Amino acid sequence: MTLDDDGLARCEERLGHAFRDRGHLVEALTHASARSEEQPCNERLEFLGDSLLGFFVSDCLFALARDWSEGELTRARARLVSRAGLLRVAKALGLEDFVIVGRTFRDRNDIRDSILANAVEALIAAVYRDAGVRAARTFVNRHFGAALREIARHRPEPDPKSRLGERVQAIDGSTPVYVVEEIEGPDHEQVFTVSVKIHGRVVATAQGTSKRAAQRAAAQRALEALAEEEQG
Repeated sequence: MTLDDDGLARCEERLGHAFRDRGHLVEALTHASARSEEQPCNERLEFLGDSLLGFFVSDCLFALARDWSEGELTRARARLVSRAGLLRVAKALGLEDFVIVGRTFRDRNDIRDSILANAVEALIAAVYRDAGVRAARTFVNRHFGAALREIARHRPEPDPKSRLGERVQAIDGSTPVYVVEEIEGPDHEQVFTVSVKIHGRVVATAQGTSKRAAQRAAAQRALEALAEEEQG
């Protein structure tokens, strides 16, 4: 799947940036499956775009949320630069109409969400390479600004793992340790059993359909257990 000049022009219109060198745009849209000796894919631009996006979002949050702690800023930034946040921008831009993929993709309905999300990061870097920092910042503000301002209006609620870590750290400077005790079920329906230890003592155990989900559930139970100990 390739793009002609009309397709590239329509893409530029969606992005809000007319490229001086359309080679940057083509590279940003090219998935590894369409890479050739003449045409590099967007993996290197994706690497650069990830850093640029993190910097621009961090700078904006720092200015907008002046009384937030480091942890709160970090959690808010993570929401914006997450796969879900990138995919939201990709869908708004209609990138599924423009990404360049190889023959393994029979039609555009087969294009994975991860390809679209990665293309957003690559496009940020492409704009930067084409026109500099100011243009890249303008691009990020245009496409991430509304979500960024909305997040900045609401202090993020820390997840159980963060709350448990902060609580234990405040008490004695130590860190909770999560241990995968067991993995059950077939590969596509695995259930993880995770325990959380504080000072070597198992405080709570929980299950989840992923290691992360099990850790969060165990952290929540640990917080509840600690609260009961304090009350008792």
